[in-house]
Amino acid sequence: MKLAVCIITYQRPEGLHALLEGIAAQQWKQYQPELTVVVVDNDPGGSAAKVLPINYPYPLIYEVEPKRGIPAARNTSVRLAGDADFVVFVDDDETPAPDWLEQLLAARHVYDADVVEGKVVSVFEQEAPEWVIRGGFFDSLQRRTGDPIRRAATNNLLMRKSIFNRYRFNEALALTGGSDTFLFTELEREAYTMICSEEAVVYDLIPTTRTTRQWVLQRAYRSGNTLAICTGAKANARRAKAGRAIVGSGRIIQGVLLYVPALLRWEHERVKALQYVYMGAGNLAGLLGIKYLEYQKTHGR
Repeated sequence: MKLAVCIITYQRPEGLHALLEGIAAQQWKQYQPELTVVVVDNDPGGSAAKVLPINYPYPLIYEVEPKRGIPAARNTSVRLAGDADFVVFVDDDETPAPDWLEQLLAARHVYDADVVEGKVVSVFEQEAPEWVIRGGFFDSLQRRTGDPIRRAATNNLLMRKSIFNRYRFNEALALTGGSDTFLFTELEREAYTMICSEEAVVYDLIPTTRTTRQWVLQRAYRSGNTLAICTGAKANARRAKAGRAIVGSGRIIQGVLLYVPALLRWEHERVKALQYVYMGAGNLAGLLGIKYLEYQKTHGR
């Protein structure tokens, strides 16, 4: 089996270096594939080139994608993966567990899956505020390996490469984010087997710029905004948009109702209530064609 690990990077030399070291140190027992590592640098200046190791245990492909935005870079990485049977997407601010790839491939084999989403465990750059911990704002979903999924993020994800013979990441979402959500919205009409693996773990470094009330609420707004934009990929877009408008309005009402009693309780409860409001507002804004440009700023190193 041929496997390509696809990394998109943008001015995060420390994170990229740690990730490449983690891939080089992967341990294999049963499923060792013919592995290639693809690095696509979204910095037109090619700043990631100086981070690439001279000697690496696997073939290493590097290319600059000057067109700004994650979806364009992801599409380039898929092209560079060539004749790989499967591609694995991982972010440049994550480091993998030693058996990460082995576990992704094991789950794929056991469940004959076309898509496997691994687990992302958050690690804080500095001690996070108490309300962040108590609210579990960066906690992973509790699932069991083999559970079916409808939608996945591309920060720890194995996909059959032939999927991309028909589909691409939507480059119109370059700065908003959500091109992975849009892709999976399109895939809903297909009969692919998509599951999760709780054993295929990567660790996500959370910088202090993300452990703020403002960032958490903006993230909720962006999530709602993305879901609204992705209704355009639904088979019945008009019905999907009407449903999303109802959901968005309901989220705002739900958040307001929760916020009032939370005023007398804990900070994390107030933030959770406001998350509903922001997500609902993002829903409605997206339906009106208003896009939140989250990726105008890079977090981390």
